Amino acid sequence: MNEIQKMEELICKYFAGEARDEEKLEINRWRSESLENAHAFIEMKTTWLATEQPGASNDAILSEILDNKETKIVLWPSYLKYAAAIILIGLLGSLWYFNESDPVVENTVFTGEIKTLPDGTVVTLKEGATLDAIDFSSDERRVSLTGKAFFDVVRDESRPFFVVTDDATVRVLGTSFLVDKNAGYTEVCVETGLVVFSTNDPAKNSMSVNLEPGEMGVIGNHLQGIVKRKNDNQNFLAWKDGALTFERAKSTEVIRILEDVYGAQLDLPENLNNCRLTAKFKQKSLEEVIQIISITFDWTYEIDKDKVVLSGEGC
Repeated sequence: MNEIQKMEELICKYFAGEARDEEKLEINRWRSESLENAHAFIEMKTTWLATEQPGASNDAILSEILDNKETKIVLWPSYLKYAAAIILIGLLGSLWYFNESDPVVENTVFTGEIKTLPDGTVVTLKEGATLDAIDFSSDERRVSLTGKAFFDVVRDESRPFFVVTDDATVRVLGTSFLVDKNAGYTEVCVETGLVVFSTNDPAKNSMSVNLEPGEMGVIGNHLQGIVKRKNDNQNFLAWKDGALTFERAKSTEVIRILEDVYGAQLDLPENLNNCRLTAKFKQKSLEEVIQIISITFDWTYEIDKDKVVLSGEGC
C-alpha cells in the first residue's frame, strides 16, 4: 500500500469517528506538512459532510409532528456511510492534483468561513468574527479573536497555541474548542483535548483553570473569577454544522438559539413563552424550521427578510 492509499484510508476512518489516537496524530502531522495538505483536508471534510444523509423529508417530518408532536431523526445506515467513503476516496486523488491557491473555503450552510493557519490549524469563524495571527514563530502560535470561532488545532508540543481576547487567554497544544468573545465576556467550550483558560486581568491575579471535553468556562466583567461548569448546551456548534437539537426546550430558549444560529430577529409574544419543543433539524433553512415549529404548536408566522413575527394561542 503506497502513502496516498494509506492516507485515504486513515482520513475516511477519521471522518467516520473510527481512527485510533496514533492515527489521529499521523493525520495531524500530514495536515501540518504543507498548506496544500491542509487545504485538501478541508475540502475532504466539506465533501464528507455534504454526503451525510439529511434524514426524513419535510413532508415526512410534518406528518410525524401532526401525529406525535415531535420530530425524530433518521439514523444513517452503515452502508451509506461506506458509500460516502468510496465517494470521498474517488475525490481525494483529484484534490491532491487540483489544489487551489486560496486556503479559505466558504461555509455552504451558514455565513461563516473556514481558514487554514500556517501550521495547518483549521478555524471556522462565525459571521462578524475577526481573527488576527499575531505570532507564528518557532516557539509559539498566537492569534487574537473577536466574535465566535471554532478551532481545530494541529498538535505541536514544542509550540503551544494561544487564542487571546481582551480579557482572557486560551492555551492548548492540540485540541478542538469554541471561543466566543463578545462585549463583557469570553466563553470557551471544549470538544476534545485539554484547554488552559486564564484571565488577562492583573486584578484577578491571572487566574487559570483546566477545561476538559464537555466542560466550559466563562470570564466576564461581572464575574469575580472564572466560572467553570459542564456544557449542557447541545447546540453550541449549531451555527457551524447546522444541526439543531431540542428536548422539551422552552420556546424562549428555542428562539434565543435560532437567533444566534441564523442571525435573525424573532418576535415571540409572551403568551407563547411556555411552549416546549422536542425536535431535531439538520441543514434546514430558518423558514423551514419556523414552518415546522408553527405546525407543531398551531402558530402563524410572518417573515420579512431577517425578521420573524410569531403569533398564536398559548400552550
